[in-house]
Amino acid sequence: MAAFPTCVLHVGFEKTGSTSIQAFLTEHVERLQRLGHFVPRSLARGDGFCNHVRLPAHALADDKLDDDVRVHFGLASHDQLAAFRGATRRLLASEIRTRGGGGTMLLSNEHLSSRLDQDDELERLRDLLGGFCDEFRIIAYLRNQVDVLESLYGEAIKGGHCDISLIPDFSADAGDPWIGQDYFEYGRTLRRWVRVFGRDSVEVRLFDRTTLRSGDVVADFLGCLGIDPSRFAALPRANERLDARAQAFLLRINRALRPLPPDEANRIRDVVTGLLAAMPQGPSLQLSEPEAQDFMALFRDENEWVRERWFPSSATLFPPGRARERSRPADAEASLADTVELTTLLLRKLIPGA
Repeated sequence: MAAFPTCVLHVGFEKTGSTSIQAFLTEHVERLQRLGHFVPRSLARGDGFCNHVRLPAHALADDKLDDDVRVHFGLASHDQLAAFRGATRRLLASEIRTRGGGGTMLLSNEHLSSRLDQDDELERLRDLLGGFCDEFRIIAYLRNQVDVLESLYGEAIKGGHCDISLIPDFSADAGDPWIGQDYFEYGRTLRRWVRVFGRDSVEVRLFDRTTLRSGDVVADFLGCLGIDPSRFAALPRANERLDARAQAFLLRINRALRPLPPDEANRIRDVVTGLLAAMPQGPSLQLSEPEAQDFMALFRDENEWVRERWFPSSATLFPPGRARERSRPADAEASLADTVELTTLLLRKLIPGA
């Protein structure tokens, strides 16, 4: 008999509030267990944050040793990978024996939707977790592709990119774009999950303030579990963004940091990013309305496939997007005045008494 009747597996997608859901799980591990929801710590990050990153590290294909989730665990050889997979199963089994099973096992990791791009990887994930549960509920949140692109662009700049444009070039002769087109092809990803776990096990929800319960992804996720979100205090929002002016400034900082050793560059960038995020923020860099329409047109067929299967009563997969400016600068570039002003503000924060 399995330890749990059901495993609820939240798989992202990325940029749909996964960090907020995981922060909630981390904060309320014990209380959720009293409500019948077991959140494993053994599959989480080393710092205890309940992003269950051991799952993609376990399930990725053997030849993907260079994926950063594998690098995070120091998995540089197939022997190390085999040992890691065995340890993952033992760690989870040991934690269940210690804390007790029953009810629902609750897991969350956004890389499951973005990194596991082969059926056999999902089968490996299913085989691992299937030893501890009788059935699965796969919960996936989807977000308008334009909003995802704009959010990813901001995260890429915070991660050190310095020679990227907001709109990636997906043409065959453009080389490797900073983000791949398949990242936005939700239908392709969901078809894999349906093939491996079955259509009835896959639940799709929209990450949109007009459709989320109380306009909040954590409240919406708790509603899926039958938990009243009003019983819990709200947590601070995670993954705060930078506005267009701060993004352009950080692009220039990234270019200046390129000659430095990576560790030193990352330390400096983290300080600058933190200071910029603490300043009052305006809107981030956005696509113009024509650009947004052109970008969404690339995924019309994929979105229609999803709509027909999970939202047949809706005219379109996503509600109408927010109003956009008619045009925008071709690229984010900080003016000299912006650079001087932001540098002055940063120095005032860094220098006591300034």
